[in-house]
Amino acid sequence: MINNLKITFAKSRKHHNGFSFTLSKNKQNPNIVIKSINSKSQFIEFTKPLRKKSEKKKPIYRGCFIDCKTFAFALTNESHSLASALENFECSLRKSETKEHWIISDEYVGYNINYTIATHDLYISLMERYEKYGLKKPESKLFSPASIGKGYLEKIGIKSFSKLNPDFPKRILGYVMVTYLGGRTETMICKMSIPVSYVDFTNMYPTIFVLLEMYNFLIAEKITYQYTTEKTQELLDSITLEDVNKKETWKGLVTICRIVPNEDVLPVRSVYGNKNTTNIGTNYLKSTDKTSLWYTIHDLIASKLFTGKTPKILEAITFVPQGTQALQEIEVLKGITVKSGEDFIKKIVEERLRLKKIR
Repeated sequence: MINNLKITFAKSRKHHNGFSFTLSKNKQNPNIVIKSINSKSQFIEFTKPLRKKSEKKKPIYRGCFIDCKTFAFALTNESHSLASALENFECSLRKSETKEHWIISDEYVGYNINYTIATHDLYISLMERYEKYGLKKPESKLFSPASIGKGYLEKIGIKSFSKLNPDFPKRILGYVMVTYLGGRTETMICKMSIPVSYVDFTNMYPTIFVLLEMYNFLIAEKITYQYTTEKTQELLDSITLEDVNKKETWKGLVTICRIVPNEDVLPVRSVYGNKNTTNIGTNYLKSTDKTSLWYTIHDLIASKLFTGKTPKILEAITFVPQGTQALQEIEVLKGITVKSGEDFIKKIVEERLRLKKIR
């Protein structure tokens, strides 16, 4: 609808691949910028308007825009059209259809009236569902299901890492960020027509989160680090597949390592095929100029078990949580509470599985 009201538009200077829409000839009135995050959600806000010198210290109002597509994605983790969202949220109205667009007719006027009223009906239903979560986070600040999760962490009273650890070395944070490579999907046999089995892990991320006892880091008052190169190398030298299958092995494996890859099987971010964008593939990797890279200890363990060759660790850093923040007991949904001493992530996964069985 913003697109239909614009006077002109241009590429946004603030957001890469975003668009700025001019709605007024008066330059003191702000534009509206829209930045697509992905196919499911987008940012929408006012730009910084032209102001007098005396007004420059005043806070900038960025607006409160609610995109129902983004809102529905945050609540369902699914991409919806207006038609599918109206059905999913059991709205009384349904989206009408039209054979032609941009031709003014009684049918097309009725189509647009229905579109507007149906969108409002959907917004009311979205808000009714969101209110069940009991969160104070504004609906305009929900961009994905992660926004809901973050809202609960704020409700529990968990403060951000940066606020509690303002002096944590940025250099080490950079090493940690380099080791993050996202999820893994693989096909072992390609371009062959043979019977195969599709294998997936249920709740893999939260399962690993619990095994590594990462909740202790989330609620810690402070996070410290230790250089554990020799100890970590000894662990890597001796670890076996049987060890990995034991819960006890995972405790304390919050370690990142610097190595010079030498025919190790590791995840690599690079350009693959003819595409211009980078992606991640798990490949045999060798550094021909002795360039070192940071990986988690888990990646090195996986490489060892796959190749039979143990990577040589040049440097290892292990992270340790210190203390516990003052937390509150909260009600996630009616009848589901999380006490201050409980692992929030573990509790939510267990409740989700319990409710699935009831259905």
